[in-house]
Amino acid sequence: MKKDVMVSLLLVEEEDGTWTGYCPDLNTNSTGKDPESTVVNLRAVTEEHIKKVGFENMQLKAVKCLKMKVNG
Repeated sequence: MKKDVMVSLLLVEEEDGTWTGYCPDLNTNSTGKDPESTVVNLRAVTEEHIKKVGFENMQLKAVKCLKMKVNG
């Protein structure tokens, strides 16, 4: 039976216009030409990672998402 898990996703637009997606919970990443393709690619990489290690052996890292104000 398939199981679902919620993980964090961070998208970063690179200087060349491509995008990088990170899943810090599982330490997976991928790239794409736009945010949508990056999410699709990252989902595939992350699902493959979970299949490889096994859902029951998956260890999620603790992730907190914060924003801070810095002086420029």
